[in-house]
Amino acid sequence: MKDTYKKAMCIAACVLGVSLVSWTTWRLLPSSADEMRRCAVVVSATSWYEVTVDGKPLLYFAESDADSAVYNVTTDRKKALHRSFSTGVWTNDWLLMPSCKGRLVTISHAPSDVLRGSADSTIIRLCREAVTARLRDINKQKSELNYYMRVHNVQDYGYQEVAALDTRVNRAYAEAERVLQLIDSITDGNHGVFVKTHHEYTAIYRSAEGKLVRTPLRLVGSVDGMTLLQTADSKTPEGAAAVSLLPWNMDDDCEARAVGFPTIGEEGMECDTVSARILPTQVEQGRKHSLPRMLGSDGTPVFSTKGRFIGMVCGDTIATRRAIRRILNFEW
Repeated sequence: MKDTYKKAMCIAACVLGVSLVSWTTWRLLPSSADEMRRCAVVVSATSWYEVTVDGKPLLYFAESDADSAVYNVTTDRKKALHRSFSTGVWTNDWLLMPSCKGRLVTISHAPSDVLRGSADSTIIRLCREAVTARLRDINKQKSELNYYMRVHNVQDYGYQEVAALDTRVNRAYAEAERVLQLIDSITDGNHGVFVKTHHEYTAIYRSAEGKLVRTPLRLVGSVDGMTLLQTADSKTPEGAAAVSLLPWNMDDDCEARAVGFPTIGEEGMECDTVSARILPTQVEQGRKHSLPRMLGSDGTPVFSTKGRFIGMVCGDTIATRRAIRRILNFEW
């Protein structure tokens, strides 16, 4: 009986050992071309500034230059939205276990909250200056259009298009005047003015059937210019292939393959419906890369020619696996 028991234990230990070796080997296999494409995802980042007065949202604007200027001040939130696109990478937390939990890492240049602590008078002054400058610019357009409308008539070629433009410009001028009057009314009394920055993120990818899917994301945190996002239900989308991070970094000066979404990082050429493309690149000394921004935006995953995940594009350099590991540990 004892011999039989020992033999069974030996067999079980061998089976377990072989299973562990097989599992480890399988988990450490390089990514295939299909897996490389399925690890990449388009990340849409939408942000806007909200000015509340006495606790009620009143004004919105899209951008700011630190605490020196704001732009596109309006009472319509939809007109103040600032959108940008980057590439993200579905990423596992553990090396040998599927542990993505719907998390991805990207490079996001989100607006700062530098105006959050500004004095009420500073916020109002910046908004007034922005609207005043807009009125001045629109007034120049009005003068030019008024001259055209005086010297031309409806029978002239292109008159209808210019007349339509004149209507839009007059409407924009009236709206800017209304916003300025609203700002002046805030100045008349003692009001609590507060600025809040809003961010919304969406993962855009294709399902196993090839259909375009948009999934809302929540912000987990940001470290060293990298942003960690997660799906609302903490589940990795079906068909996504998360990368695992080896504990060491790759050598410089080697050929590599990037998985990019062409044009999504170029203002005016963004298209979030493009498919991922595997592109050749070169990792040079100092973690520099040769990938044109037109072909690979920030966040683009980079692999070795054998399919090992190296890191992700961050400006003109590549963020290493160790750097990505730091953002993955944000919550833990």
